[in-house]
Amino acid sequence: MARSRAGVAESFINGWRAVRLVTDAIEVTVLPGKGADIFAITDLATGIDPLFKAPWGLAPPGTAPRAGSGGDAFLANYEGGWQELFPNTNDACASAGVTVPSTGRSPPGPGRCRSRPTTARTWRCGSRSTAACCRCGWSG
Repeated sequence: MARSRAGVAESFINGWRAVRLVTDAIEVTVLPGKGADIFAITDLATGIDPLFKAPWGLAPPGTAPRAGSGGDAFLANYEGGWQELFPNTNDACASAGVTVPSTGRSPPGPGRCRSRPTTARTWRCGSRSTAACCRCGWSG
């Protein structure tokens, strides 16, 4: 019987901490410092990641905003992938007296997302902002 590849591993991609959640079929790469962006979902049998990747790639933390981002924190260092768009998917707005950015999440920054491997096959991430508190998790 083949040994399972399932588990949780941490590494860095262009200076961003990356958490890799692995099953025998897929590997999901999450960037906790960017609000738990899902950077990649890779089919291990084919090596294919179907998520869009911006042609300019993932810039390191602290990089100046990209030209054309118009001061929008989301676009300033957009790498592609899959972002959490809760509670807003449109232009910036106010909800219950709180300004919600154009993608509904706080701009990425130190301390915005804390993660912890809870076992060899479980990972939890929590993020709190003035706009929303969210949690994501994975169990293999």
